[in-house]
Amino acid sequence: MGLGRSWIQPLAAVAVVLTLSPPVSISAEPSRPDATQVDILSRAMVLEVMNAQRLRRGLPPLHRNARLDAAAADRVRDMFEQRYFDHVAPDGTQPFVWVRRRGYAYSRLGENLATGQRGARQVVEQWMASSGHRANILGDFEDAGIAIAEGSPTGESHGYTFVAMYGREQGGPWVRSPR
Repeated sequence: MGLGRSWIQPLAAVAVVLTLSPPVSISAEPSRPDATQVDILSRAMVLEVMNAQRLRRGLPPLHRNARLDAAAADRVRDMFEQRYFDHVAPDGTQPFVWVRRRGYAYSRLGENLATGQRGARQVVEQWMASSGHRANILGDFEDAGIAIAEGSPTGESHGYTFVAMYGREQGGPWVRSPR
């Protein structure tokens, strides 16, 4: 029983995608994950730790949103490419631009940034110790997107860089219709 040639095209497509990947890891996991790192440092774990903070206060959980994940990944990629760490890019680009580019029509939007932390619990604990970051984690948001990149965009710290985008979509089920 021969394999034929039907498997060659999918493998070629995978090889092309892999060769076009950016050098900076902006995915859910660090660039060289082992079993322990994946447990400690994943987008899902960051969301889980943030939701534990919300649950303790009787707030509904945040839900992962693919468009906000993509906006956060775009955001961290831009910081590494332009070598800055700030809520506003050197060219003046604000966080909402990344979210709009990914098609998330928001009524509320927030962003948390961090660099140098090595795990989900550490980054969320540090955000919770800051009033502005804590306000985003506990805010009136329904969705979250998270990106994690190895290293620091400015080279000033070790560990990872985190971007968390928080949103509430326009026209969601929470909006009452006029009578």
